[in-house]
Amino acid sequence: MNLSNFLQELIIKGWKFWNEDNRLRYRAPKEESTSSVLAQLKEHKAEIIKLLQQNPSIFNVCPLSYGQRSLWFLWQLEPESHAYNTSLPLRICSVVDITAIQKAFEALRSRHPILRTSYPKLNSEPIQKVDDCQELDFLQIDASSWGEDELKTKVIESDRQPFDLERGPVMRVRWFIRSESEHILLLTMHHIAWDGWSAGNLLMQELLQLYQAQLTGVKASLPVIKYSYQDYTRWQRGVLQGSEGERLWKYWQSKLTGELPAINLPTDRLRVTQIGRAHV
Repeated sequence: MNLSNFLQELIIKGWKFWNEDNRLRYRAPKEESTSSVLAQLKEHKAEIIKLLQQNPSIFNVCPLSYGQRSLWFLWQLEPESHAYNTSLPLRICSVVDITAIQKAFEALRSRHPILRTSYPKLNSEPIQKVDDCQELDFLQIDASSWGEDELKTKVIESDRQPFDLERGPVMRVRWFIRSESEHILLLTMHHIAWDGWSAGNLLMQELLQLYQAQLTGVKASLPVIKYSYQDYTRWQRGVLQGSEGERLWKYWQSKLTGELPAINLPTDRLRVTQIGRAHV
């Protein structure tokens, strides 16, 4: 038996595990607490406690949200596509402590689990897996000898590199050094992890504070994050699997019943309405 897969399947179903004074503790949904599962847990108790102590990140999994499932499906169709890369390029005209900015990005990623999440398969289903051991993809590039055209080409090439959602990471930082006082920051993330508004507003505001904290040695005064995206995913699934989900399902069934209306927009050619027939 693959113990990691077995435990992750239980966690996806709502089980929780923790180690308390070298004793295995768990909490399970009532309908899932079967004698066969309990027997397996008892048999492998020592191994599970060891995993909790040595590799706790394997327990940090949850299903994908419905929006993530659609993006993951599209990525499976075209894994080399950059269509869902979200990017933020910035030209910085000042002296920058690159070591401090790298540490600020590491702190930012530690603050937001979604930035260190990958999307592997568990059996045949994709899952979210937060990887606390995943390294920040940060690369310095000497661009001091490039002209503006070459710089633009290289930045675009870096931006369009595809992501491997199953292995991660889903965020990368490319730091192009033009001179001591001129830099190009290219922050690129896959849309499955973040959106353009959040990257351009929330992330950059926090990054600036974390960078200042690295320079001054004073802890950044950022608000505590109470909920993660995984919490939202669990909430979403709970809502849609309950009575509210049934109500929404019936609503959209009624709205989408019957023939879809034609949208009478101007066209530059005949509009096909049935096989062998067309009109304008």
